[in-house]
Amino acid sequence: AKFTVSRYGQPVLLLGGYRFNKNHSSSGPKVRWNCTRKSSSGCKASAITVENEVIMAYDHNH
Repeated sequence: AKFTVSRYGQPVLLLGGYRFNKNHSSSGPKVRWNCTRKSSSGCKASAITVENEVIMAYDHNH
């Protein structure tokens, strides 16, 4: 996994060839990330990180 920043300055997680946006309601050491295609494709994939380490990831539908 790699952490980067979008062109708009938002945090992005790169994992398995997919991009995830940080869930705005996440706070503290545990962070939930949603697939960037959530709104356009309805993808329900997400990932959870704790202190920048991926502890769980869910499958994509695309």
